[in-house]
Amino acid sequence: MKKVLIPFLFILFLSGHAYAGKQYAISFEGIDLKKGERVESVKLEVRSGFLCAIKAIPDGWEVKLTYEGNGLWLLMAGAVWGSARVDLNSLDNLIIVRKDPNSGTGLLPPFVVECTLYVVSDVKEEERTIKLSHQQLKLKEVK
Repeated sequence: MKKVLIPFLFILFLSGHAYAGKQYAISFEGIDLKKGERVESVKLEVRSGFLCAIKAIPDGWEVKLTYEGNGLWLLMAGAVWGSARVDLNSLDNLIIVRKDPNSGTGLLPPFVVECTLYVVSDVKEEERTIKLSHQQLKLKEVK
């Protein structure tokens, strides 16, 4: 019994440790699009952290998550066709991230989340790129 219990407890410890830390929902609050603009795609970079969850994927969107190395996760998501473009409000608080406990310690660079929005005007079919720094994004603690 002891031989089985010790590895099991060790696995429980590791799994609990792997998910330790505060989680944050990414909010686009305060970011304004021009009249008639809708989001066609999103590129999210998480350095020294983790992507924990995507609460929902808009209809007609595809999502790709890749690990680029050196503590960088890259999330690409976008409309497969034009009518699947969404209002920015519909993406608010959908993506949950977590800071790596080793970020900024010398093992990893500081925790940073950056986002690039690719928007299209429904009226003029003009495209625009909006780059949002860690400071421009609002990270709301998930409880």
